[in-house]
Amino acid sequence: MSDLIRRQIVKSGYLPEDFVLYAFGGAGPVHAVGFARALGIKEIYVFPTSPVFSAFGAAMADISHSRVMTYQAVMPVDTRAFNDRLAGVERELMALMASENFAAEQVSFRRFVSMRFRRQTYGVELPLPWDRLTPERIQQLERLFIQKYEDLYGAGAGFVEAGMEINTLRVDAVGPVPKPVLTQESAGLADASEALKCSRRASFDREFMDTAVYSYDGLRPGSVLSGPAIVEAELTTVVVPPGYQAAMDTHRNLVLTEE
Repeated sequence: MSDLIRRQIVKSGYLPEDFVLYAFGGAGPVHAVGFARALGIKEIYVFPTSPVFSAFGAAMADISHSRVMTYQAVMPVDTRAFNDRLAGVERELMALMASENFAAEQVSFRRFVSMRFRRQTYGVELPLPWDRLTPERIQQLERLFIQKYEDLYGAGAGFVEAGMEINTLRVDAVGPVPKPVLTQESAGLADASEALKCSRRASFDREFMDTAVYSYDGLRPGSVLSGPAIVEAELTTVVVPPGYQAAMDTHRNLVLTEE
């Protein structure tokens, strides 16, 4: 699992250790510290909606429709033809959003181009920071592509002398839906022992040891507990190994860090 996470992050041009880890799903909080150790990540967040995070995200996600099309054009592109194609796609998407009862002022567009050096097979997608291209913006777009390419593959990896081209165009139409308001509780000097359920033997690194078992619902903002510990919620279990601690913040997130 940590290899899959690392691959996804590195191919986006980032390093895993620059991030925190969100543990979600029923089993995610059981294994999260193991992932974090392997990735060099120092903070792990388990939140109240962790067990149903995919469903929670689907329920609050904006409505989005996308159109992706091949668009072969050598830089510098014909800006009029490019803008005409954008406008046509946006009209098509706007009609679709209108059929779902979104007013024009509610809809926003996200525009992307996939670019590559000529004779390459695959492109690199980057967001278009303008609603339309102008002759002046073409050079800026080339610079953005080179910067993105070198972020992904290393400084000097680009081959500018080959020339550049656009090979794909994508437009997303986005209609907002109401979002929940996340409430905060006041933090205090909460005593984690108030949430203690029992103690039982559990295995960490092939060694059995006495392990405190806590109720997630019984913890309060400000509660801090030390591993080895297990925190039981209705739909998931949080494992806090030896050498780690878990602290509850004002959003009732459980934040795991090395002691």
